[in-house]
Amino acid sequence: MPGAWREPKGKRRLAGDTARAANSDEVRDLRKEARDLKEVVTEQMLEMRLLKKRMARLFARVDFLIAIARSA
Repeated sequence: MPGAWREPKGKRRLAGDTARAANSDEVRDLRKEARDLKEVVTEQMLEMRLLKKRMARLFARVDFLIAIARSA
C-alpha cells in the first residue's frame, strides 16, 4: 500500500509479527554464554565488595594514625 504507515521492524518483531528461527545449537550456545557472563559479573561484584571493605579498613587506619600524629 503506497504511502501507508509501517511500524519499524523491531516493533513488529517484538509484537511477534516477525519470527527468527534459531536452531537448538544456537540456543544452547547463547544460554551457556549468558550463564558464563552472569558468573563473570558475579565474580566482579564480589571482588569489588572485598576491595571496598579493604579500602574502608585502610582509610580507618590512616585516620587513626593522623589523629595520633596530631595529638603528639
